[in-house]
Amino acid sequence: MTDPRTGLAILPLSAAQEDHALLTGPAMDALLARAAPAFDAIIMDTAPVLPMADARLLLGKADAAVIATRWRHTPEAAIRSLLRLLPGGAVGLAGLILTRVNVRKQAAFGLDENAFYKAYKSYYA
Repeated sequence: MTDPRTGLAILPLSAAQEDHALLTGPAMDALLARAAPAFDAIIMDTAPVLPMADARLLLGKADAAVIATRWRHTPEAAIRSLLRLLPGGAVGLAGLILTRVNVRKQAAFGLDENAFYKAYKSYYA
């Protein structure tokens, strides 16, 4: 299906599907190989990687990973464990996203929206 607002093609996973081999087996490999030439990027949104073996297996099929972590909630040790689980050399870390940032508490740190830009201004200029 195509999202009318963004134009993104979406292939949802039905909650009724219990066969996890569909995500991690040869059928997924074939789907990704067939879809790759048709799209600039394929984004796979998975369940949390640490507790879910299927998500870790699916991660092994990716070129890069973007890790989503909850601001001031996800322990640093959990992030480090996740980084160790990335298949060595096969999956690059493309970035980390902080979710549920409390902007009022973040402002208490004295950082405005330009704080990092100001600190690294000479790097960008």
